[in-house]
Amino acid sequence: MKRQTAIIAAGLLLPLIAAKAAGPGAHETPTPHQLNHEASRSETEAARVATLAQAKQLADASSVQVRDIQAQKLGSDTYLLRDSSGQIRATIPIAVLEAAAVAPSDTITVEGTLDKKQTPWQLRVYRVEKR
Repeated sequence: MKRQTAIIAAGLLLPLIAAKAAGPGAHETPTPHQLNHEASRSETEAARVATLAQAKQLADASSVQVRDIQAQKLGSDTYLLRDSSGQIRATIPIAVLEAAAVAPSDTITVEGTLDKKQTPWQLRVYRVEKR
């Protein structure tokens, strides 16, 4: 009985002792309200920024952000996006464009996912920002 009590006590106390030995905050995982989403977004955003020519070199389903784009409407939600490096077809939902209040002559930044399963390849845009 004493042996079982000692084993249970050791099992409960050893993790606490190890945590104190590692130092304060060494293994603490931040709770969701403590996370800095903006910092993590800017780190990944920097990796995703590309020109259209660079975006075409990425793998299928890659997320990308392309700046300084001119958009020409081809269909109800189909556009031809152009920048100084090239062009690509894109699907931009009407709700995404309306939320950005973009005029046809505006220079925009788009975020989307590259879809290489389609022929021709296209960018599925989920965010538009007026520049």
